[in-house]
Amino acid sequence: TKKNLNFNALVALMPSEILDYVIVHELSHLKEMNHSPAFWCEVEKIIPDYKLKRKWLKANGTKYMLLI
Repeated sequence: TKKNLNFNALVALMPSEILDYVIVHELSHLKEMNHSPAFWCEVEKIIPDYKLKRKWLKANGTKYMLLI
């Protein structure tokens, strides 16, 4: 609700297309503060293959977070 964008610095180590997805995902929350169908439509406008990026992130994101 404060409209702040906060990112884990380790996201920067991920492939650039995944970083793009994460940024668009967070920016979309400025318009839709939930994960409703309207939210995913906003994401899809910029990242048409967002489902592939989301799948990659679910499969690989934890590996990056364990670098701490």
